Amino acid sequence: MDKSYKIAIIGGTGKVGRYLASRALENGYQVRMLVRNPAKLSFRDERIEIVEGNVQNLEDIQKLLIDCQVVINSFGQPIREKPIYSN
Repeated sequence: MDKSYKIAIIGGTGKVGRYLASRALENGYQVRMLVRNPAKLSFRDERIEIVEGNVQNLEDIQKLLIDCQVVINSFGQPIREKPIYSN
């Protein structure tokens, strides 16, 4: 895979999203993450572009995907909320 690819990660504040972002950066890829609450990011890296938004908002997803060649979904289900996986 071309290392100039930009990887979009949906859900960057959880364990999986953090791991994926870290590994992508280690391997020289560009990273853009969609997160509901950037304050919840437990690690920061100036190479990660943050898009604040909601996975259920089409405009937020469209903003995330601009110029990305790879998309990885790692969003979690908010506790006690109506399931959103099938939406």
